[in-house]
Amino acid sequence: MDEAPSTRLGVPKGRKAVVSRRGRLDKAPWSELPSLEGAVESIFLCPAFLGESIAPFRILSTLQAVIPTTAPACSVVTTNGSTVPGLAAWWRRAEEAWLEHRSSDKRSLIQQLDYMKQ
Repeated sequence: MDEAPSTRLGVPKGRKAVVSRRGRLDKAPWSELPSLEGAVESIFLCPAFLGESIAPFRILSTLQAVIPTTAPACSVVTTNGSTVPGLAAWWRRAEEAWLEHRSSDKRSLIQQLDYMKQ
């Protein structure tokens, strides 16, 4: 996920404009889908490390990800939109893309996020 460019109207307080990231290692159909854009509450933007982020004995880059959990307990936040409208809107669009393009129907998006309890 990358920071989105600012708009004239700005972003509501407590949120950050974001756009989904495309990497060179992304596979089809994910690499071909349009990017998700939105304003997500800053509390749900967390550092993330991918294989491309790590080299022997050092970190090359830190990415940010939209993670629907609350720290420190890391309990999953329900995205009904009542208290977290930015996350709810982002997550609905991400879940729609997941349901349409996933390779099997074994896991929901939230289950895939916690794949093998990682």
